[in-house]
Amino acid sequence: MKIRGKFLVLASMGLVGTLSMTGCGSEPQQEAVPAGSIVIALGDSLTYGYGSCR
Repeated sequence: MKIRGKFLVLASMGLVGTLSMTGCGSEPQQEAVPAGSIVIALGDSLTYGYGSCR
């Protein structure tokens, strides 16, 4: 049990550190893709889009 407890403490500290470094700000840090750009998305049917009819 001692090893499991230490692991949970280290994992929690890592999670807190990651969240603090990524910055959970209230405004998104996204920019629009310029017109004429090509976007490639790899994935499955969820990437294609829910309710898409082609």
